[in-house]
Amino acid sequence: LFTEQLQTLPCVELAILLSPGAGKGTAAGSDAVVLLYDASGGRKGLPANKRGSMLTAAAGQAIDLRGECVVGRLSFADTSIELGAEAAPQFLVERDWLEAAQAEQKRISLSAGSATGQHGAVATQLKEILREKTRNCAARLASARASSPATLEMAAAPVTTEQQGEAAAVKFEDAGKEILVTLSVPAETKARHVRCLINDQKLTLHVDTMPSARKRIADDTLFQPVIADDCTWTLEGEGSSRTLRVTLMKQVQMRWLMLFRSS
Repeated sequence: LFTEQLQTLPCVELAILLSPGAGKGTAAGSDAVVLLYDASGGRKGLPANKRGSMLTAAAGQAIDLRGECVVGRLSFADTSIELGAEAAPQFLVERDWLEAAQAEQKRISLSAGSATGQHGAVATQLKEILREKTRNCAARLASARASSPATLEMAAAPVTTEQQGEAAAVKFEDAGKEILVTLSVPAETKARHVRCLINDQKLTLHVDTMPSARKRIADDTLFQPVIADDCTWTLEGEGSSRTLRVTLMKQVQMRWLMLFRSS
């Protein structure tokens, strides 16, 4: 699990983001998507893993992750468990399986919050595997130090909602039904200096008052589709507080992990 922290294995907690088969027809296929994290991260004072927490929220589960976490896809055949397809970064932001995960969590909530069916079976089976690994923790620690884990790790470094576009830092905030995008611009910026084009999938933004190498702010595919006709932009504030604000209306009500897919 964690190459340097296998001694904390008894504290490892399991979150099933998607049960096997619940994502059929999506990027997940029949695989289960699971996340392992240190349940005692807060007590240890580990740094917040904001990207991991955003992923779990997008999958319908609010988990305050601290320290490293591991995300993987598992394939189930009868009573055996094997590694599934790769849980690559692009897979983690695919909308279809995240929507399926949200729908599954809603079904669990309607059943008084108890994990049922495949979800509960997967949890039981994987927790037994964790218990078995705990019994052999010392031996596994020695082995892990000599080799690297065959899992995908999500960095625990703090993640801000500030992303570098083509030229300048763009901040965004997920405000529920809409995404609020802000950018500090020179005091003399007027509406005629701004070219903002928004379609369902893409945001193109140029500001002529920015330095020559930074006029092109963005020309990228958005994380999720928006309702272009309902999107707006405005200039606010004066002097050093002059700000360009773009409001993007979501087509699908799900949490955004990033502003642009190219990020």
